[in-house]
Amino acid sequence: MNMNTRALGKFCPVCKLSNEPGALICVHCGASLDKSPTGPPTTQQVKGPRVDASEKTRRPAPELAIPAEGLALYITGSIQPVAIRTEEEFLIGRLGDDPSEPLVDLAEVEGFSLGVSRRHVMIRAAGGGYEIIDLNSKNGTWLDGKRLVPNQPHALPSGAHLLLGRMDFIVMYQSSPDVK
Repeated sequence: MNMNTRALGKFCPVCKLSNEPGALICVHCGASLDKSPTGPPTTQQVKGPRVDASEKTRRPAPELAIPAEGLALYITGSIQPVAIRTEEEFLIGRLGDDPSEPLVDLAEVEGFSLGVSRRHVMIRAAGGGYEIIDLNSKNGTWLDGKRLVPNQPHALPSGAHLLLGRMDFIVMYQSSPDVK
């Protein structure tokens, strides 16, 4: 046995890293190591080098369908939309606290591990298109390679590349949304 090998302790249910045997809180991500969670985890701070968003900016592949109404949200590299929304205003995030709030919930598609906040961005109809507002997310939002200033609206063109934390998306819409 190598002298540098230490006994494995508790593994964090969130980040899956080892902690000391008696630890109650993960030293890596701050999650509770208690077996009975009291609620959904908060946003995980993503660590390590961030991929330069400008290198990832690209126009969508021609096989991406543009919905007749509303806005389609595609995870980059997928030809199936993760969501098609027709509301005038909706949120993108994880595990909404209010079930009446229109939310594209990214918890099921690794949103937490990729740094998506519970209430990451708002998208709303504006003029003849849409706009996006970063809701002061922990890991930031990039639109076509440029980081968004939180709490300020930014025009969201069809075909735009979004980076929420480290989760990549392409936004597609065809016609102007009906603004009431």
